[in-house]
Amino acid sequence: MASSRSDWTDAPGGCLLRMLAGLFPFVALAGIIAMVRLYGLGWGPGHQISEPVAQLGPSVLRTIAEQSKDVEDLHDAETGALSITSSLLHFGFRHRTDLRFDQPRQANSHEYAELFSVVFNQLALAAKLSAHARVVHSEPTSFMGFMPSHPAFRSHDWVAIHDGDARRYIDPTLHDAWLGADISRNVQGSLEVVRRRDPAARPTAHRPERVESSLPPASKPRGALGIVDRIGAALTTKH
Repeated sequence: MASSRSDWTDAPGGCLLRMLAGLFPFVALAGIIAMVRLYGLGWGPGHQISEPVAQLGPSVLRTIAEQSKDVEDLHDAETGALSITSSLLHFGFRHRTDLRFDQPRQANSHEYAELFSVVFNQLALAAKLSAHARVVHSEPTSFMGFMPSHPAFRSHDWVAIHDGDARRYIDPTLHDAWLGADISRNVQGSLEVVRRRDPAARPTAHRPERVESSLPPASKPRGALGIVDRIGAALTTKH
């Protein structure tokens, strides 16, 4: 005698239910990552903000000139700078910091911030925008309230964009890891304005000299981030 029971997957819409069940673990994982991204990572409260000094090669300058034709507002400049930065760099610690950019290569967070800032400023200038990007060095960093013990994770660089009294906090490193660029919820404390003593010698330096402070604190002072370059290599080298 045939069983009268039928599996729930054989019911109308069963195929859709199977598909949703298969997607659930991935959706849950994405949700966890998003929560960690928004609330698990913190930059600061120590920050130093300074003018970028990255040097761009001919190929990058040509790309900027082409991209500038599509820039009409702040969003266009930000999107264009993120696109150019992501196309040239991939994250990693296993190299010496170099602020000369021409061909695709590995980069740490400081190099990401430098390249994005210079590209953004050139795009903004071409579009006659008042917005201006600067590099921010934050130390310490925190993850879920804990400060990493390894030197590679004790500091992080990102970008502050000022447009009059308005500010945008952008992290091109996180953007390249598909974790979003806006870090307004990650920044803790206020920013200190600094000036570099010798910009020509800056490519291998990481901490500029403080000369004055301070800008007002960020309007959203909380944090979340987690980016690693192949964990094993990161734990054996310095940021």
